[in-house]
Amino acid sequence: MRHPYLKIKIKSLAAEIKMIREAEQLVKQQKNNATQENHRAEHREVQCQLRLHRKGVDGNGGLRWEVRHSNLAYAFLRSVPYRQVEEKYHAGNAPDMDKIHKMVERFGGPRNAGEVEEWLEIAA
Repeated sequence: MRHPYLKIKIKSLAAEIKMIREAEQLVKQQKNNATQENHRAEHREVQCQLRLHRKGVDGNGGLRWEVRHSNLAYAFLRSVPYRQVEEKYHAGNAPDMDKIHKMVERFGGPRNAGEVEEWLEIAA
């Protein structure tokens, strides 16, 4: 079974990240061209907010976090081993099992929460 809605979500998130990155570059150029310090500060604030939306804080939240968990849910639904998706694992950077489980249920139908946990623990 294919999962077109989850795939579309992943592609939409990638497109949004690209648009935000372009907006960041535009704001950066405007900041560098601004003549008054208060305008530079405003541009700097907008640039920081865009970056926070894209990257999140300490790896949590933001579009980067959403894309990671969407890709993991997609891999789970396609029976791709976790280690094939994320070869490098850093302590303290474990994926959010609840988030993955909710996406799996939303896009792939009802599943046991233990299945996702087992899928992640096999690789540990």
